[in-house]
Amino acid sequence: MKKLLLSIVMIQCLIFSAFAADAVTFDDSLNVVIVTTTQDNYAARYLRRGIREPFRIPYWNRIDAAEVLSSKDITLDGLEALATRYDGDLVIVPFVNHWYWRTYHTFFRFNDELYTEYSYRFSIYIYNHNTKEMESYEVSGRGRDEAIVLHDPDDVLRPALARLLEKIPYKRIPKERRYTNPDTPNLQLHTTEGGARIYKSPYSAVSI
Repeated sequence: MKKLLLSIVMIQCLIFSAFAADAVTFDDSLNVVIVTTTQDNYAARYLRRGIREPFRIPYWNRIDAAEVLSSKDITLDGLEALATRYDGDLVIVPFVNHWYWRTYHTFFRFNDELYTEYSYRFSIYIYNHNTKEMESYEVSGRGRDEAIVLHDPDDVLRPALARLLEKIPYKRIPKERRYTNPDTPNLQLHTTEGGARIYKSPYSAVSI
């Protein structure tokens, strides 16, 4: 019985340690505020989930804003106010300009097939508190195929979101990180012979 209780305690300690590790952020991590809009279709929900993907600890401290914006609220002044309210370095608003998905039958004499057609236009609005500027990035597309091939909206939304994330300049590891501790030297970006890009201290004696 004692061994069983000891095992349970050890497992709980491991679980709590894992959660604690996930909560660690760098002292110079950036705050990114994710804002929800009044849109409530499937594409809007997919976009809201997907835009969170690159912004993870320890480089990003992700904040979900309580405010819900309509299209007319997505302005420079409005996003600047949100950045001030949440102490955000970035404020991000994913937006569905257009989303259409339809599955239908073709009623021809020798061809009664089920087809899917779609079209979309998605945007991401980003306010950068450092530059005091708002930028927008957009992707669009349209197509048609047999429903047996194109039967799930995710088959369209997944590559569309990937293209959109590729356009934005803010990645999981920020290109520029702040080092506010005077005792910590700025890391410099180096490329190894194998092509890997790593950050190293300028005082490091390790050869690359």
